[in-house]
Amino acid sequence: MADNDLPQMLLPPYVREQLLIRFADFLQRNPECSLQDPVDEGIEGRFTFVAPWGDPSVALSIPLGYGQLATALNKLRLPPRFTALWHVAERKLEVIWTAVIIHAPFGRRDIRREWRRWRRTAPCRRALR
Repeated sequence: MADNDLPQMLLPPYVREQLLIRFADFLQRNPECSLQDPVDEGIEGRFTFVAPWGDPSVALSIPLGYGQLATALNKLRLPPRFTALWHVAERKLEVIWTAVIIHAPFGRRDIRREWRRWRRTAPCRRALR
């Protein structure tokens, strides 16, 4: 068994404090998200971030070698209004989406929305099939 395969529950109790320090920027930018201990039914005995984007159905598992993950997450804001990643330093929004087949009762109709960004409004029109 490799060192990376050991469950985090076997690690000393100060690991939580280390994680809170290492992911401090991420947790400050994303107050909807919180750190969950493995003893609180974390994923596979690992620490997890629960409710990223404010969605309690989603959790991010933190691996033992979390250095690169911390570096990446500390640069992000996970805006609850969107399923997206806001790259803080680059000021870029990366939207996460998938094409979903819409069945009845929607049928075929047009959805009209507006995108608002930095005091500008742009129309967005999408036809559902």
